[in-house]
Amino acid sequence: MYTILIVDDEWLVREGLKQTIPWEEIGCRLIGEAANGQAGWQMIERHKPDILLTDIRMPGCDGLELARRAGEAYSHTKIVFLTGFDEFAYAQQAIKLGAADFVLKPTDPDELMCTIGRVIRQIEAAREQQEYAKRLELKIESSQPLLLAKLLHDFMLDSATEREAELLKELLGDRVNEVFASFQVAIVEWEPDSVQDGRPPWTSALEPLMQALDGWSPVAGSSGAASIVSDAGYCTTGSLRLFMHEHRLAVLLTCPPAGWREQASGLIAACRDQGWSVAVGISGMHRHYHSLAAAYHEAEVALQQKEYIGYNRIICYEELDQLIVKEKYGLDTIEQYIREHYDKDISLQDVAASVHMSESYFSRIFKKYSGVSFIEYVTQLRLEKAKQLLLRPDAKIYEVSLAVGYQDARYFSQLFRKWTGETPTEFRRRMGLH
Repeated sequence: MYTILIVDDEWLVREGLKQTIPWEEIGCRLIGEAANGQAGWQMIERHKPDILLTDIRMPGCDGLELARRAGEAYSHTKIVFLTGFDEFAYAQQAIKLGAADFVLKPTDPDELMCTIGRVIRQIEAAREQQEYAKRLELKIESSQPLLLAKLLHDFMLDSATEREAELLKELLGDRVNEVFASFQVAIVEWEPDSVQDGRPPWTSALEPLMQALDGWSPVAGSSGAASIVSDAGYCTTGSLRLFMHEHRLAVLLTCPPAGWREQASGLIAACRDQGWSVAVGISGMHRHYHSLAAAYHEAEVALQQKEYIGYNRIICYEELDQLIVKEKYGLDTIEQYIREHYDKDISLQDVAASVHMSESYFSRIFKKYSGVSFIEYVTQLRLEKAKQLLLRPDAKIYEVSLAVGYQDARYFSQLFRKWTGETPTEFRRRMGLH
């Protein structure tokens, strides 16, 4: 049984988690709960849980501070954050603190159980790697290629020791700074059902995709890390590929060539056409081998979005804001809502509520991906509709004003002139209407 501690300042949330999740059935034992970060820290010191399930925003000692303390004192404790959709910035900080995962509120029991299952597998993998590392040290002299793959594997899973960091520098020598000067981690994952005749699809249909990613790495074919891994038989074309488990491999990426994404997307589409389900999650840019774990985790966070948008996609961590809005809520749907309600007393608050976002978050996202503010977008839309109505000879200006959502015709005329440089009457005259 894996021990788990719940920390949340909302009693209803704590009770819901205790009552709706069959903890023992998923291999966990609840060792307690706390209503704030300070009480949670005391229980962590007393029980040293395997998993900490905590809210991010709490009075006093919040979840981020609690995670920082727990990470420094008990590195074995995996942290899962409960967070609202408008707390994405907090979630990014959580990743930097080494959070194992995060779950959106309101919490879906099935999603939470899947998340805890992934964390348990991380714990099991970390424990297995610790045992493996002990055995591997006995074979260092004769197993350098295998050792390098193991080191990179451990760094990505954030289980590397100081001794392993020294070994990595010894193995790569002067090239260690060059190899990790600027890199990203990609995770390629395929569904188990995609395996045919005992062979994963990357050995056939996925091989062109892997070769496209290989072209991303300047160390391929060199005397550095890629050739060492290649000599060990871990890849076929000289790239830094590491099998993380039987349905997933990680690729170290640097210096993307022009057009790589279009090429890779086309190859993924070809896999889809052959009936295979493949997804690629790509981290942000990093600049030191100590960031391998953060890069791998970012790639995992990106990859997890396949649960919302499906397989056969390339998902970049740095584009998650855009991806979540466009795919989960749909910018097209938002624009359609505005077009259907522009003639009413529409407000930023109304539209944000229609897609379950806070006003500030929606405003920022809308401007980022439409190029204008919400008010500017609505005003432009209304005035374009007004121009169409003004071309009707029998339409009165006050009727046009009401039809596009302005109750005050005088204000409408002033706004029309401000945006177009002419009054509605002058616009009509210019268009040949009197």
